[in-house]
Amino acid sequence: MKNNNSNRSKNNPVPKRCRNDAVTPGLYKTILENISDAVFLTDTNGKLNFVCDNVKYIFGYSVGEIIRKRNIHRIIDGLDYGPDKLRRKGEIRNIECSITNKFGECRNILVNVKLADMAEGTLLFTCRDITDRKRVESELARKNTALLEVIASVEREKIAVKESVAEKFQKLIIPIIDMIADRPHCADLAKLLKSSIKYVTSSPAAQFPFADYNLSPREMQICNMIQTGMSIKQIAGMLHTSPLTVEKQRKSIRKKLGVSDNRTNLATYLGRINS
Repeated sequence: MKNNNSNRSKNNPVPKRCRNDAVTPGLYKTILENISDAVFLTDTNGKLNFVCDNVKYIFGYSVGEIIRKRNIHRIIDGLDYGPDKLRRKGEIRNIECSITNKFGECRNILVNVKLADMAEGTLLFTCRDITDRKRVESELARKNTALLEVIASVEREKIAVKESVAEKFQKLIIPIIDMIADRPHCADLAKLLKSSIKYVTSSPAAQFPFADYNLSPREMQICNMIQTGMSIKQIAGMLHTSPLTVEKQRKSIRKKLGVSDNRTNLATYLGRINS
């Protein structure tokens, strides 16, 4: 058993515990030199006490040029972190600022401010360049706006088409139907045609009547007739079938629609579904 345990220890050695207390100043310097964020230490008034070497990547200035500016507020114009709020919270994160670097380029940066309480200074500032991210966000917002404009234009066009179709039906088709309705035995047919036209010229997004109830084409036809107020005898006459057949189809429709109570008026119920 001892040999097996020994072999496992050799094959899977336990990692040594990380000791932060053994970190040297040289290691801190190496870390600071290899991060992309710019780091500053200042007193409570913003006077610079420490400037990280990589400030040149964001600000374009050397450490010496930055130090000669003496105060962080001369480097980051308009930086407002609220000293009272900082004292209460200990850290203020994600302050968005705009700066102009040495070469006249406008850069967007994200600043974090923290109470540091160390010999070199009281406040620790870290600055991250988010210019590229802001550019992408701006471009996405522009494309979003353009897309919304296209969608709105399509919707307006759909409404215009619907209104145009409805107007043409009212001016051209409905008068013809009214003429047909004046003839013997054609009133019911005219009424049915008007009901169908009203649906066709309604909202383009409207669903086909009774589409969710698995009705057959003939059952849908009868539903439309019932909804217009036609009796079983009138429906049978128009479809050239017997009233008994229409009654059977009415029962099938009630079953599919879930209307089990015979006291419920089927025409009224269909009108609610189709409204």
